[in-house]
Amino acid sequence: MMRRKPFLSAVRRTRAPAAPPARRGLRRSIAGALVLPVVVGGFALQAWGGRDGERMFHEVVARVATMGLDSLTDAQLYEKAARGLLAEIGDPYADLFSPEQLAAFSREALRNSYTGVGMQIGLIRDTATVMRVFVGSPAAQAGVRAGDRVIRVGGEGVTGIPLDQVTQRLLGTPGTSVEVQYHRPGTGPVQHTFVRERVKLPSVGYAVMLEDDIGYIPLDGFNDTSGEEVLRALVDLRKRGATSYVLDLRGNTGGSLDQAVRISGLFLRPGQQVLRADFRGAPDETYDARAQPVMPDAPLVVLTDGPSASASEIVAGALHDHDSADII
Repeated sequence: MMRRKPFLSAVRRTRAPAAPPARRGLRRSIAGALVLPVVVGGFALQAWGGRDGERMFHEVVARVATMGLDSLTDAQLYEKAARGLLAEIGDPYADLFSPEQLAAFSREALRNSYTGVGMQIGLIRDTATVMRVFVGSPAAQAGVRAGDRVIRVGGEGVTGIPLDQVTQRLLGTPGTSVEVQYHRPGTGPVQHTFVRERVKLPSVGYAVMLEDDIGYIPLDGFNDTSGEEVLRALVDLRKRGATSYVLDLRGNTGGSLDQAVRISGLFLRPGQQVLRADFRGAPDETYDARAQPVMPDAPLVVLTDGPSASASEIVAGALHDHDSADII
């Protein structure tokens, strides 16, 4: 934090002849409208426009670096400036990620691979609880089940701490070990030493046949293999007798744009437009279906809900616009 002196102490005041009482307030208001300084360490910097605005920015950074109460590196100053810029433009979809935040986004939003033990946890009351175990992961091989409650990680208790801190303790370098104690309802405490591995998060956890020859595919996210996973599920269900399909995008908050285009192309004909991106000051970009569709004429229903967003909306919208699916 910087100490900021009162506004008036940063503006040089000059003595002027006294104005009539009726006009003094008007003059004071005009002066206040014309003087718009940025107060840094007691120094006033006039607000500039155009190229002068760039000079003002660098002068503010320089003065904060030399006069600010807290000692910050240049990298920290520019990061804070960038975050402040994104906060001020009012775009709720613009954000700046640190390397740690980017890794978490890749793991949780894009659902790409990560290094850990292979269990998805959620906070129930104050305890990290296993919500899902990924097939073939160290957790699956150890027999971890959904509903197990994580009590200790690396010899330290984790009850009552934020979920992201529990997750960070489970993650690590491939080949390293971590001791985890969890409580299983009806069994009691269970302790196991896991060896961390690269865990691939599937987009399609399973695909099943419903009644009346309907194939059902739940798509949890859009990572770099989602298109291939949906394709495999469609081919497998067709071999098992499916003639119509349900693509479930409920709870799918999106991810890779390229995979959204590819999945849409499984049901669209080459050249049909999936998406047009409009830019200010740059040419528009269009994304069309490219490959031959796998299921161009099969009846298709796409399920969506409130959390369905981003890439999910692209797929649902494209299939709806080309009359290739009914959206529910």
